[in-house]
Amino acid sequence: MSQIRLMIVSPCQNGMTHSLFTISLIRSIKVLERARVSVSLVLQPTGSLLAYERNILLQTFMNSNCTHLLCIDSDIAWEMNAPLKLLNHNKEFVCATYKIRAGDHQGYVITRLSKEEEIHDGDLIKIDKVGFGFVLLKRDAVQKMQNKFSELYFKNEAFDGYGFFSMENINGEFMGEDYAFCHRARLADIDIWCDTNITLNHAGKVGNYKEFLQTKNRE
Repeated sequence: MSQIRLMIVSPCQNGMTHSLFTISLIRSIKVLERARVSVSLVLQPTGSLLAYERNILLQTFMNSNCTHLLCIDSDIAWEMNAPLKLLNHNKEFVCATYKIRAGDHQGYVITRLSKEEEIHDGDLIKIDKVGFGFVLLKRDAVQKMQNKFSELYFKNEAFDGYGFFSMENINGEFMGEDYAFCHRARLADIDIWCDTNITLNHAGKVGNYKEFLQTKNRE
């Protein structure tokens, strides 16, 4: 894996990260370095414009020589081998999903495809949309989106890049910035894959999507 140059990015509200995020990050960097993956890290302090900050991080990646971008939210904790597992799948867009943080909700931040469209490959399933708390992208995927949506390029005094992350109302469906990104990715012929067997801790709510699906099937 010596040819892989991974950039790990996280939008950090008020410049802060969860303690378990930091511990997970340190452990995973050690695993990645043992696998001869070159790692760089960008933590982006955020205010109220999360979509804008995600666009900045995406363009920071594209301005670098990195081959892969790993987006992790600062309130997520994960197994130390999880980033390497995503890399080993060798997909343009691959992710893990996590429990919805609000209240007692037990659902996950994911939208499935229809049964006719859905493909299973071991622990991987092809999906429609996912939250951006734990997402790995190849450079080629972002380049495809830039070619497909050149009209989304923008420039101001502080930043120039593409507005792939934006809240949208598409055909009467409201989409947050991460779901809108997924919608555009699929329009650019990028398949989105989810590794269902990665356990994530979302601000204290621990979940494994594969176990969740197995429980639902037994009900």
